[in-house]
Amino acid sequence: MDAALAASEPFSFVVGEERREFTIHSVIVANQSECLKKLVNGHFLEGTAKKVLWTHVEELTFICFWRYVYTGNYTVQSGDDPLEGSVWGRMSEAFTDRPGVDSSKALNALASVANAEPTVERESAAPAEDEWTSFAVSKKKKKAVEKPTKQECLWSTFILLRKQGVPNTAEEKGNQRAHLLQHAKVYTFADCYGVTPLMMLSYNKLHQSLIDMKHAWTLTEFVALARYCYESLVPDDLKILIVAFTACMIERLWDTEQFQDLLAAHGELSKNVIGSLRSRLE
Repeated sequence: MDAALAASEPFSFVVGEERREFTIHSVIVANQSECLKKLVNGHFLEGTAKKVLWTHVEELTFICFWRYVYTGNYTVQSGDDPLEGSVWGRMSEAFTDRPGVDSSKALNALASVANAEPTVERESAAPAEDEWTSFAVSKKKKKAVEKPTKQECLWSTFILLRKQGVPNTAEEKGNQRAHLLQHAKVYTFADCYGVTPLMMLSYNKLHQSLIDMKHAWTLTEFVALARYCYESLVPDDLKILIVAFTACMIERLWDTEQFQDLLAAHGELSKNVIGSLRSRLE
């Protein structure tokens, strides 16, 4: 790979409205996905010229992609994010290492979890006591495990939306800004060009940032994220994540004018949130 990289031609990307030019080694771009391999090595104009015009891709999103292809990770550095003035968050260590499941299965599991019966630790049978018994037998008391509330079930379901097979990065264990919107844009970009590992990485960064928001509220960033997901063409996974988190945080969100305006403007979001909240009414 080192020899191939050293001999690789640079491929140019002209990005964003300002048409700023970036370069990445062709062999690295081609290794990201079949789609990008055809872009770089195909017989189209872009492959021949070793240059592509990507004015639809925001500069910051491409910078994240550039960092990822060379390091296997990306960070949104301070000053890069167009959203300013939001609250800094601290990650919730309680959920850092929990594995996730497929998002479509997780939401379907909500009703069964919410309606689960409390479990009871059964009393162990005590040995019979008679005149020959020289010791006392203490009886175990019945200990009922408290049934989780339906709100707690919703939050547990949200935790399970994490993608499997992606290790946590150093960024997710430190003191970081949420960067919700940027992670969503990187996910959408990766989905568009079939870069599956970057999709999973950016999704989990977004998921972990939303977990953090339970402890350090960043309403402005969340509203911007929700608007993006319902005003742009994005993968369904992002909408599922938004709806699940909104259902968990509905009491906090409902009292804000920003959120009420958001629901008023996007009927699909309102419908999906109400559908997710049904399990709390049953």
